[in-house]
This record gives sequence, C-alpha cells and structure tokens, in this order.
Amino acid sequence: MQPPPHVAIPPAITSPYLKALSQDELDVFLEETTADECGMDLLFLPRANEKLLQSFYSANEAPAYTVVFAETPYAELAQVSPWFFEVNTRHYFWHEVREAGLPWGALLVGKADEATAIGHWRSLLNVLMPDDTISHFRFYSPTVLFHVANACARHELAWLCGPNSHLVLPMPEDGQKPWVLVANPLLPESSAANIAASYTVKKQVWWHVTEEQLAPFKEKSDALLVRNLSVWLWRAYPAEARIVHGQEGDLRAFVEKYLPSMDAWGFQSVQQKQRCAVALLLLAAGGKPAAKAREILAWAAENPERALHHLEQLAGNQKGG
Repeated sequence: MQPPPHVAIPPAITSPYLKALSQDELDVFLEETTADECGMDLLFLPRANEKLLQSFYSANEAPAYTVVFAETPYAELAQVSPWFFEVNTRHYFWHEVREAGLPWGALLVGKADEATAIGHWRSLLNVLMPDDTISHFRFYSPTVLFHVANACARHELAWLCGPNSHLVLPMPEDGQKPWVLVANPLLPESSAANIAASYTVKKQVWWHVTEEQLAPFKEKSDALLVRNLSVWLWRAYPAEARIVHGQEGDLRAFVEKYLPSMDAWGFQSVQQKQRCAVALLLLAAGGKPAAKAREILAWAAENPERALHHLEQLAGNQKGG
C-alpha cells in the first residue's frame, strides 16, 4: 500500500554503522560521549530556516563561527556557505536546532581541534566523480550526507568521518526517530582521541565518489540531465530539434527515452551522453534507417569512445547528405 503523497518516507538504513535515534536516545548518547570529553561542532546551514537564523542572533551568547567556504575555491559564494562552530548540550542554540525538526546541517562529535575538523570538511568540497571529473559535494546537506554514508564501504566511511568519531544528522522524515547516528568504523578498536590525533587534512581533491554512492540520487540527477540536454539541443541544433520534437511530440521525451539505454551502451560521463544524444538527434532528424546505428551501439560497451566516434561519423554523414 502506497502512503499518501504528503507523507514523507523515512530513509532506509542499510549500513551497520548507521542507526536511527529518537530524541531521548540522542540525548543519552550525547550525555555519554560528552562525559567522555568529546566535543560537539555544528555544520549549520544559515539559510535552512529564517526563524533558526534569527534565533542564532537572539542572545548575547551567539557563538563565533567560521564560514566553511572561506579560504576555498568557493570563497565568492560565502553567502550560501554552511557555518562551523562549537556547541554543547547546554547551549541555547543546540536546543533550538534540536527541536527544529528541520534538515539544518549536521552535528559533529569527536576530539578534533577546530583547524583539523574544518579542514577535513573543506577538503571534501570538491570530489572526483566516477568518470574522474571534479564536482562539488554538498556534504552539508544531511540528506546528501546520509545517502553517501549509507552507501559507503567500511574504509570509505572511516575516510568520510575523518577526525570525527560520530556524525549526527537531523532526518525529520521519521517523526519517531528523527536522528541518524553515523559511527566512525574505526570505533571501538580505536578511541575518539586516537582517531583525531592520527588524522591529517588532505590538501588535494581526494574523495572518489562511487556509483553505489550516486545511486540514491540517480532519479533526480537523470531528470536534471534530461532537462539540461533538451535545452542544450534546442540551442545548439534548433532545426534538427524542431524535426524530432514534431516526431516525438516533445524533444524531452526523445532524450528521456534514450537516456536509460546510454548506461547500458557504456556511456557513463555527461560528456559521452551529450555526444550520444547529438548523434541520435541528427540521425532521427535525417530520417534514415537506424540499422547501422543499432549495429554500432550493440558493441559500444566494449569501447564507448570508439563507438561514439563511429556514431558521430554516421550522424555527420546523415546530416550532410
């Protein structure tokens, strides 16, 4: 039975290192870990909610914060950056975000000093995608961080946690257990102090996103790719796009029809899929038999770049003649 459209579905936890917590369970966990002298830091999204932002400034004890994007290639986007600052269970703002029921960022628990802790997250702002292109990683979104952590192998999750012993993510989709606790897999064999002491901030782009970590975002990313490719094809090939638009009833439907097949054909990167979409557009607009294209695509997985080259040659001939 499907839930009504307005009911949010709690995320499914599959990793043994992640655990859903109730509000009371979170309080007990923080009491135990802070008693062990672990510190608490917030990665806070100031634009998550205007009321929370006003609350941040509402008392004289507003903490000094560090802009995560500062001193990084994203410094010019400081106005949309998450903030990093220390809190504790008695701090007024911790109680505000604890009760907010909003995806405001993440709570970081451990014994890392500020420079090390913030250096770790800054080193994750750019990551390598499966096709080795560099992309921005929105780790400060608790939903993004949850799905990536949930898909990590043990060693990958240890890398992701870095100098932190635990991450706590607000996941308001589940009213009964609105928190997800992410434990560094190095525990309990190592202590929070040893994890922090042995960590070194990496200076280069180092995190390699896997297909498994991307899988939860595939539906959304595919929809965005269909839209972007459709807009680009209209702009770059307006005559051919108009022909195919008339044939298919909608150019976007044409792109959407072929996108799932592109993965099977072995075209993984956005650039490869864009080139494939152009070739298919030109072939369809030319109105020529597609048997040769099917023959090329049948062995494309063996050598995607070579297949694309042949497909582009075929599309060029069709367009020209």
